[in-house]
Amino acid sequence: MSQPPQLMVDPSDALTNPEGKFMSKAVVPPVNPNWSLPAITEDIAKEALLEYASDKLCYGTSPARNLEVKELRHFNTYRYRLETFTESRVFEKQIKPYEGEKDDKGAKVPKSAWEIQVQRPVFFKDDVKKMPVVGTTSIKTCDHCNGKGTIKCEVCSGSGKVRCVACYGITRCDEVCTSCGDFGTQSCVCYDGTLVCNVCSGKKQLVSFTQLVVTWKTILYEYVDDHNTDFPTDKFKKVKGEKIFTDEQLLVPPIVNFHRQSINTTSQEALEYHQSELSSSPVLKLRQRQSIEWLPLTRVHYNWKEKEYTYYVYGIENKVYLENYPQKFHCTVM
Repeated sequence: MSQPPQLMVDPSDALTNPEGKFMSKAVVPPVNPNWSLPAITEDIAKEALLEYASDKLCYGTSPARNLEVKELRHFNTYRYRLETFTESRVFEKQIKPYEGEKDDKGAKVPKSAWEIQVQRPVFFKDDVKKMPVVGTTSIKTCDHCNGKGTIKCEVCSGSGKVRCVACYGITRCDEVCTSCGDFGTQSCVCYDGTLVCNVCSGKKQLVSFTQLVVTWKTILYEYVDDHNTDFPTDKFKKVKGEKIFTDEQLLVPPIVNFHRQSINTTSQEALEYHQSELSSSPVLKLRQRQSIEWLPLTRVHYNWKEKEYTYYVYGIENKVYLENYPQKFHCTVM
């Protein structure tokens, strides 16, 4: 399998490690005092729970409408993402029914998949493109039907007739079969004992060629910082956060000096992981993008009918997560 071309890094935009290899310069996110973004209010927390309960068929809305909020505690956290947009190329042999293609045997055949010009993709949009390779197309007669376009029907053995399904071919003296008129046979579904060739689709010829398959895929590394709660972190996968930092270039450098050291460490680890995973595969790294999102998370303590309950409001969509709701009805969905 051919190897992709090597990406070049401008030495003026790189550092060297102790082994003398080039590394991208580390990036320092700008200092922003507003990274601790405003937390939700009591009214927003109530509205979120009311919407949640209203969407549940067997939940009453009285607790959401009449609850008494005792405490709003904010556990806002951060999500780090590294996206590496890659391109891979492979050759595949193809045979299909002839549809007017021209035999181009004799034309110069590319030695490598990476020599072929391909239109530049939209970055970070996964896609697959297939195209025939110049100089590999040849036309031949279909061996399955010997160039006739039809084959013998196996159901009727080419006779065009099958045994009657009503009388099973058994004639009777006192009764005439209304299905076959006592002939004992009926017309086969093929009518004339032949079927369209299932290899060449009746075209009588086949075209064989080599196909270039280009695959663009985004490799994702995602990390959510510790929020010190019993809230299930997986819930964050279905919500958005407030993007506070984005860096996109050919090869992004590690983040340093973010006020949460765990994000700095994860950035370095993510870049090393992608480098390790992709270095063993014949893929080309076209672009990298890393981002930091602020993820709102609020735990709400409330009372309803002199009992205490808890729920979480999370994401900029103000989604609700809870383990116990105080008013559930026994209902059956028909």
